[in-house]
Amino acid sequence: MKYLLIFIASFWSLCCYAQQGKSTMKFDSMVCDFGDINEVDGAVSHKFSFVNDGDKPFVVEKVSVSCGCTKPLFSKEPILPGKSGAITITFDPTGRPGLFVNDIVIVSNNSANRDVIVIKGYVNGRPLSVEEAYPFVIGNKGLRVDMLTKSVGYVEQGTISSTAISYINVSPKPIEVVVKSYTEDKSSSATEKYVIEPKGKGDFTISCDLRNRIMWGTQTLIVEYYVDGVLQRPNSSVMAIGTPNFQNIDSSKAPKAEFDATFKSFGNVDFDDVLSHDFTLKNEGKSDLVIHNIQRAKGVMCTLDKNMVIKPGESITFEVGLDAAQYNLGRVFANVYITMNDPLRPFREIRTVAYIE
Repeated sequence: MKYLLIFIASFWSLCCYAQQGKSTMKFDSMVCDFGDINEVDGAVSHKFSFVNDGDKPFVVEKVSVSCGCTKPLFSKEPILPGKSGAITITFDPTGRPGLFVNDIVIVSNNSANRDVIVIKGYVNGRPLSVEEAYPFVIGNKGLRVDMLTKSVGYVEQGTISSTAISYINVSPKPIEVVVKSYTEDKSSSATEKYVIEPKGKGDFTISCDLRNRIMWGTQTLIVEYYVDGVLQRPNSSVMAIGTPNFQNIDSSKAPKAEFDATFKSFGNVDFDDVLSHDFTLKNEGKSDLVIHNIQRAKGVMCTLDKNMVIKPGESITFEVGLDAAQYNLGRVFANVYITMNDPLRPFREIRTVAYIE
């Protein structure tokens, strides 16, 4: 996958170059692939050599880079016809693990000479310390984890989706960890037990299981850690979004939800104002659009109802309201979350903001 992304980015850059007009800078190569490099090995460099293939001298006036990690080195001496020059590009991988594709734009005093060269590669990150890899301390018995908040994303009805919270035991003795996860309304829960040796690493698996229950929209799983029988703090949380099951859906015949807008700023308002705004939702698909669930923030009203059906080609106007009296003074963000049977975007958010005075 990473090499496919590199190819697409490089192809786009070269297409942009081709649209600039004929250049008299003829490069041996306009793309340098550093391949896999190691962050700990430091900066890498490449010399892009070129020849002035025109009939006039030119001067490289500017070399623009897209990132502070990339440094150009070049001469502003005139390049005579038939003579050669070079631009050296240095890339510093410090703090930049993963894929990189950087465009470098070269501008000369001849307006036709505007070229884009590309460096690319993949940085193998330096080994992280325990504190960097597992920054969150759970209690006082040696347990550390990599994240306190995670997401499993969309979970279709009748399926199960999982995520992993990575852990390490930094204590000098084995610990027994019981991981309890449960929904905020306590309607679903799970318990797993782990025995972790000193310096032992692994993953706690947290799942949202909809194989035997129905869940629409967002729900948060609370994750508690009991080490040697004692509850430790802080907890973790895992968010999931319950959607329809689209496994047998023909996408060419599916509904498609299109909103005229999904954001409204009410500006400065009084603390006792009741605000409202109309939005339009249209079904541009080929079958009925069904509203499965509506979730509202505190003080927010929405005239959309669950189980509402919008026929293909039809649209509805609905109202979203905000009761400023439900909030403290200052900036307020209040949202409505809509779960539908649109397989492309089953979960949508209507956002409102106001500054309460």
